[in-house]
Amino acid sequence: MGVESSGAGSDVNWQWGAMLMETQAGRANYLCHCALRPSHVRLNRKARQDRKHMNGLTIFGLVAVSLMLLFYALEDRGSWARLGFACACGLGSVYGFLQGAWPFGVVEAIWSLVALRRFALSLRAPNASSR
Repeated sequence: MGVESSGAGSDVNWQWGAMLMETQAGRANYLCHCALRPSHVRLNRKARQDRKHMNGLTIFGLVAVSLMLLFYALEDRGSWARLGFACACGLGSVYGFLQGAWPFGVVEAIWSLVALRRFALSLRAPNASSR
């Protein structure tokens, strides 16, 4: 057939898929594409629909990370921005745990504690701009 592939045993799948493409249409064409792709790439209809729309958890994560970026950029403007950054990191941590990415949640919780410490230190320190 002239179709080349890499990996052991994958020549059979490529040849089978190429034969189906040449000989039949419709359902056989769909089966051919499934045979040519790895199994982890196949998506059922619900998974394809979920990829097209953002759910509430994704929107929550987007807002949390956007707030982290905003407050990080404003951090030099005052201690309120450091507090905002700490809260946004806390929201990012909650998002990480809810999403199932616990390492992200742990790192964001640590960043939240670091930012809270910096906020507390900025309240105790004299205002550097008055010097």
